[in-house]
Amino acid sequence: MSDRIARIFIDSNFRRNIQDDHGNFTIDLPLSVLVEAGSHIRVEGFVLAHVWSTIDARNNHLFLREVEDGVSYHRVISLTPGNYNISTLAVELQARLRQGSFINDGLWTVTSSDEGLLTLSQSSSTFDSAVIYSASDIGGFTADFPQTWADANVTVPLPVGGNAAALVGIPVQRMTFNQAERARLTGHVDLARYRVLHLCSPDLPQTSLSPHGRSDIVSTLIIAGNAPGSLVHNGFATPPSLYCANSRQLHHLSFSVRDSSDRLVRLSHSIHFEIVITRPYE
Repeated sequence: MSDRIARIFIDSNFRRNIQDDHGNFTIDLPLSVLVEAGSHIRVEGFVLAHVWSTIDARNNHLFLREVEDGVSYHRVISLTPGNYNISTLAVELQARLRQGSFINDGLWTVTSSDEGLLTLSQSSSTFDSAVIYSASDIGGFTADFPQTWADANVTVPLPVGGNAAALVGIPVQRMTFNQAERARLTGHVDLARYRVLHLCSPDLPQTSLSPHGRSDIVSTLIIAGNAPGSLVHNGFATPPSLYCANSRQLHHLSFSVRDSSDRLVRLSHSIHFEIVITRPYE
């Protein structure tokens, strides 16, 4: 054990659970480090690679109601995981809307604009109506939405996973189509998968509080302005310190990277940061 160590360098390549990804890992330090009561700990130099997909299995679903000849149908649209800009997203959304549609005499069309909006339209002159449910409609699959989903003549089971409604510009108000309004304009498309990421550890002092009640956030990365493939790093000139009210030993440490919704972030590349210890007598 050492009480003289002031900097600990963490690299997820040396994680104990090597079979898992870099977003949720444990580290065994070569030495047990004593941190006396009254010390301050800072997490500095937090770096990771911006290498996640715009869409994956956790945010690729849209939920659609089509009514044809008085019969209502509920179906799930599954966007193909991958990276998208607004133009390629429009192409993908159009293909998935057309695939398996219950509106027989018309086609779904999706176009994009330079302003970051999508126009969705249905060419049928005989369909009754259609609805694309919003992110607010779906929520976290609370009791209300499954009941709404079951209220159709033909339906399919709700899938496990998140929805893409906010991403394609339908965050609050559902989109309703009928003969009087066969074309509708979305809100702004949001292709920024994450705005901030939080590094969490139950083994460091608990000095934070998130909207989800999480108190183990030890560092935050702001993702805005970082392009896919770039390195994202903690740019705070003076990272906040974590106060150690009681002495502790750092040896077996666990860390996770979470988004603003408190979901684990899957990272295929390593993350790096430093734990800096300032003891009360220094």
